[in-house]
Amino acid sequence: MTPSGAILTFLSPNPRYSRSAVEFLNKIFNLPRINTESSSAGGVGPSLDELHFGSSSSSSWHSTALACPTSGTILHFLSFDDKNKHEKNDNTQSLHLIAIQGYQDPIEDMIDSSRQRLTDAILSTQSTLEARLRGVGISFMCNVVGRQINPSWIFANHNSPLFDLNPSHKSSQKGTLSIASENNRGKLRELALPFFPEPCIDIQTTLSKSSLTRPLSGLYQLNKGNNDGLILRPIPAAEEDLRLSPPSLVFQCESIADVQTKIETQLQGYTFKIGWRGHCQLGSLMVSHPSILGLDIRISETGTDDWVPNSGFDEAQDSLLAGSLEELQSARVVSEGKSLVNDEKTNKGDCWIETRANISHPSGFFRSPKKQAVTVAKPPSIPYE
Repeated sequence: MTPSGAILTFLSPNPRYSRSAVEFLNKIFNLPRINTESSSAGGVGPSLDELHFGSSSSSSWHSTALACPTSGTILHFLSFDDKNKHEKNDNTQSLHLIAIQGYQDPIEDMIDSSRQRLTDAILSTQSTLEARLRGVGISFMCNVVGRQINPSWIFANHNSPLFDLNPSHKSSQKGTLSIASENNRGKLRELALPFFPEPCIDIQTTLSKSSLTRPLSGLYQLNKGNNDGLILRPIPAAEEDLRLSPPSLVFQCESIADVQTKIETQLQGYTFKIGWRGHCQLGSLMVSHPSILGLDIRISETGTDDWVPNSGFDEAQDSLLAGSLEELQSARVVSEGKSLVNDEKTNKGDCWIETRANISHPSGFFRSPKKQAVTVAKPPSIPYE
């Protein structure tokens, strides 16, 4: 059964950061928020909180969410919460996409269902004891060491977002998820997913075996009807890339100029043009704001309500620099002159700076050899006629 909607779960540094991300997106697009009050009674097996922290701990997982009524996509922000600790923000905080879950029929306890499915996925790869030890480690690293939570602390061998495109688990509280769409100023249309190709299984393979519709080659769309379903765009990383670019959320709006003014004047954010080719071929605006670090938010303007898929995708500076070391780059490379501060590395280099940077990141010297030979397409040998 093809899912009609998707729940995108992002791992957030703390509840305050989650709320700031929801508030920022809500102010731009007026997307409705979802009630995330816990109502996990009646669930099968331990809850996500009980799995990691037990039933009597002050630590828990905090959820906040908002939805796009047009595509049926729910943006779920999950964060570690300890009521005995004060939340702190710093410049290193960012969001991580950790799960993409499909659903067919909206249910009232949508977020609880998503959390329970995360619990089931964790238990499928690790024991309850290992999950509890990971919970102890999460509490120690966040509360004592002060580190930002990492997806690898939750999942074993976490290299890509968890895919679960099957419909939601059955719930005892079925009903209609009431989301008003009359006053929305934006619609979430696409999710671009960079990934490292793997010999056995990867995002591309998972999507190609799914029942999702394919509006164009390389695009996969959830079946919501009326061409409104979310489009998934897998983007393989280059062999030389050392890191993945952040996932891209592509929104559609009626007036890109109005959105740009709102972001830059009212929300103290920044916008950058990408894909503008002239001759009335409008590109997109990339949005930069401290509340959405780790996400590539793009906004496109369309004259009609219909979304026309495009097989091409404009990759940003992050993908162009994915094969380079951060220590060797200047802040001026991606700043475009906005909010620019003096780069500490200016006029402080020497002939050994590249050697030291490579030694501090030795993983590039130990890349595994290719397990599959590259097949080169050749024209068929046809006699001349």
